[in-house]
Amino acid sequence: MARRGVEGGSPRPARAVDWSYEDEADDLAEAIAAARARTGGPVLVIGHSLGAQLAALAAQRSDHRPDGIVAIGASVPWFRHYGRRAVPFAALAASVRPVTAVVGHWPRQGFAGPTPRTLMRQWARMVLTGRPPFDLDGSIRVRALMVRLGDDELVTDQAAAAYEAAFSRDVVTRWTYDESCCPAGGDATHLGWSRAPEVVARRIAEWWTSGPGAVVTGEMREDAPESG
Repeated sequence: MARRGVEGGSPRPARAVDWSYEDEADDLAEAIAAARARTGGPVLVIGHSLGAQLAALAAQRSDHRPDGIVAIGASVPWFRHYGRRAVPFAALAASVRPVTAVVGHWPRQGFAGPTPRTLMRQWARMVLTGRPPFDLDGSIRVRALMVRLGDDELVTDQAAAAYEAAFSRDVVTRWTYDESCCPAGGDATHLGWSRAPEVVARRIAEWWTSGPGAVVTGEMREDAPESG
C-alpha cells in the first residue's frame, strides 16, 4: 500500500500536514479491510522496519487485523539496546522535539526524513524510553514470521527481541537472513536485502503455505516454535 506523505501523491509532511503512528496504522487497517473484501481470502502484511511497527499496531488496535505478518528488520529501538552506539542514538532522538518545533516536521537530514512531527516524536520517545506505540504484552495472536537481517546495522538482537515481545510466542516463526543465504549481488543489511529480495520472497512463500514452523539461520525447520 502507498504510505501517506511518501507515495500516491498525498501531501508531504509540513507544519500544517501532520500525523501519527496511529493514523498510519488506521490507513493500513483500511487497506487490509479493502483487500479482504476484494479477494475474499486471507491477507498477509509484509512490513519492513517502520512498516513492521505499523503492522503490530494495526493488529492491536483494529478489528481489521491481517491474517499474517512478516516483519523484516523490525525492532523496538530503545537506545539501551545499542551498546557503544547508545549515546549518539539517544542524542539523535533528543534532537527530534526541538527540530520539529522549529521546522514543523522532521526534515531530510540523512535519517528518516521528511517525516511528520508527531510520528517522529513518537519514534523518539520509543528510543529514549523503550516504550513503542504498541504494547509489548504478547497480545498479538496473528501468525508472524520474524525476518532478522544478519548484517543489520540498525537493529540489534535485543531490539529485535523487544519487538517480538508484542506477539504471543506460539504464533512466531523466526528466520535469520545472512550471508549464507544471499544471492550474487545481495547482502543482509537493513536496506541492502531489498536489492536482491528473491531468497527472502521465497522463504516468505514457503512459510505462508507450509504452516507454523521454527526457523533457524539459513533454513526452515518444520517443528514447533520455541516456547521459551
